[in-house]
Amino acid sequence: MTKRYRGEFNSVMPPHGHMINTCPEFYFGMLIPEKDPNVVTPGLYLNHSELMAHIYHDDLHWNGMQWTVKPAT
Repeated sequence: MTKRYRGEFNSVMPPHGHMINTCPEFYFGMLIPEKDPNVVTPGLYLNHSELMAHIYHDDLHWNGMQWTVKPAT
């Protein structure tokens, strides 16, 4: 995160919509253990089963700013 903050944003607050704690090379999420475990990542909140299904169906992708799920077609 520090490397991206310095290198990509010149140590200045990034433009609206950019998340500095995400990157295309590595999916980052926090597991919140509850009755149904939830995974929270910047801009995306899914339960554990939904996340696994999106990964399996190749629906999880990087949109240039953060990880997102492709809209259902």
